[in-house]
Amino acid sequence: MASKGRSLAERIATWNSLRTNLRQDVTDLPQVASDLDGMDQLAAEAQALFGQIQVLRGQVRVATLRLRKVGRDGDMLRSRIGATLRGALGFEAGQLLKYGFRPRTRRIIEVTEPGAAPAPAATEISVPVEISAPAAEPVAEASEGAA
Repeated sequence: MASKGRSLAERIATWNSLRTNLRQDVTDLPQVASDLDGMDQLAAEAQALFGQIQVLRGQVRVATLRLRKVGRDGDMLRSRIGATLRGALGFEAGQLLKYGFRPRTRRIIEVTEPGAAPAPAATEISVPVEISAPAAEPVAEASEGAA
């Protein structure tokens, strides 16, 4: 009889049922006495291991909560250090890269005439803005008589 597809807890419960029921009839079946003793030892070991697992799960929960708090505190300190470095070195300083912070890039808006191709800057980001022509007068509607 295979115990495949069942949880370990269900299997141990089956073991305990077997042990309890067989213990009453062991005098009639002396050939299973040694196996029953082995089953008793395995059941006791399984219960001890379940207890250890519960203790370890509790420790994991505590460690996980502590790790999350340490992560938040570390992020807060990194942010504070970044603000200090930006204040000391400047928001656009290339030295910020050395410390793992991205310097601010300048965005230059170039005003161009309609149809003219914008000239891109060598190191700076440019965003072309076209000046639109003044709005034309609305087109008179077609004659009302035409259908």
